Amino acid sequence: MALTSTLRLVKDETKANRTHRFANKTYAQLVARVLEISEPDEILVNEFVEKYLNEYYELQYYFLLDAM
Repeated sequence: MALTSTLRLVKDETKANRTHRFANKTYAQLVARVLEISEPDEILVNEFVEKYLNEYYELQYYFLLDAM
């Protein structure tokens, strides 16, 4: 639920931006938190990958960018 809410905020922030520039500042914080989890919940990882990363190329791109 929190994952969906956070990504909805990223979407809304992107739409609210007049240039429709991706809300990477918010998304980068999510990526950082996901990567900080020492033993991530398998359900969380599966949901994030299957529902979002596999479906949206811009999320894949910014995930790799932010993970570096």
